[in-house]
Amino acid sequence: MHENLLNKKDTNIKTAEKYVGRYLQDLQRHFALSDVQLQKILKNHLDCLKKREKQKKWWQFF
Repeated sequence: MHENLLNKKDTNIKTAEKYVGRYLQDLQRHFALSDVQLQKILKNHLDCLKKREKQKKWWQFF
């Protein structure tokens, strides 16, 4: 039973990757972005996500 749950998560990740890939291709075509520009955008967003994870949550101040 645990194997089925793990397999389901893997297919969800693969499905998400497929849709994200399509979305990135559409963005690249629409805004005429190069691969380097797209990588820079993704890196900046990843840095923001990492920074947000490191910040203290409001309940941690008490």
